[in-house]
Amino acid sequence: MIFNIHSRKLTVYPDSERVFVHLFGSQPTAFWLDSSRVEPGLSRFSFMGDGTGPNSLLVQYSITDQKLTINCSGKITHRRESIFSYLHRELDRRYNCLEGLPFDFNCGFVGYFGYEIKAECGGNIVHQSQFPDAMFLLADRIIA
Repeated sequence: MIFNIHSRKLTVYPDSERVFVHLFGSQPTAFWLDSSRVEPGLSRFSFMGDGTGPNSLLVQYSITDQKLTINCSGKITHRRESIFSYLHRELDRRYNCLEGLPFDFNCGFVGYFGYEIKAECGGNIVHQSQFPDAMFLLADRIIA
C-alpha cells in the first residue's frame, strides 16, 4: 500500500496548545510529541495527531499469548506474531519519505513498549499488566 505525504509550510504560527486541544483534544488516541528544547537554531520539531484518519491503525500486543489486536477504522483483526516482526514489516511496507522537508520524516508508529516486552528479548514474564504490553498508533494525518 502506497501513501502520499503532503506538506505545506504555514505563514502563521498559532499557539501549539490551542491547536492540539482544538484539533485532537477530544480524541482518545490523541498524541503530542513536544520538542522540549527551546533555543534559537537548536529547537526541534513537535508532532501531534490522532487515530481518526481512514488509514490509521491502533495496534495492541499481549506478550502472554503473543497476540496482536489491530484496529483499522473499526475493523478489528487478530494475529499471533511478535510485535517486533509486525512493526518491522509495516514500517518497511509503508516507507515513503517526502523530499524538501527540514527533517527526515516517514510517518510511523507512536506508542510504547511495556516492561514485560522484555520477554520478547530473552527475559522472563514476571508480572501481568491490565494494559497492553505494547500499544502503537499509526496516524495517517499529523501536524509537525
